[in-house]
Amino acid sequence: MVADRRAVKQIIVNLLSNAVKFTPDDGRVTVRSQMLSDSIVLVIADTGIGIAPDSLRRLGNPFEQVESQLTKSYQGSGLGLAIARSLTNLHGGTMRLRSKLGAGTVVRIRLPRQPQKPKLSAAA
Repeated sequence: MVADRRAVKQIIVNLLSNAVKFTPDDGRVTVRSQMLSDSIVLVIADTGIGIAPDSLRRLGNPFEQVESQLTKSYQGSGLGLAIARSLTNLHGGTMRLRSKLGAGTVVRIRLPRQPQKPKLSAAA
């Protein structure tokens, strides 16, 4: 895999930080990885407070935090997921979120193992 080491570290730190932040002390955060022929997959799952379905669409946008009775006691700017998604996209990868309110969240990152060719605009 050809990647910016600091960027990949930032993706992982942001996602783990969110998972730990929104998971109660008696909860669980798990990390799994898998190397496929064309990509590397990283999955971070937690048994935290979860995210309502209508709020999932807004997450990952800069400065967007889901506001609810459950999240009011947590501090943050809402940039963690936006940064992780942006850095993942810059590497030619994808980030998917699955969540159930009150049951936890699963974030799946897929990064290509081979470098992506730069996308040229039609004007070039």
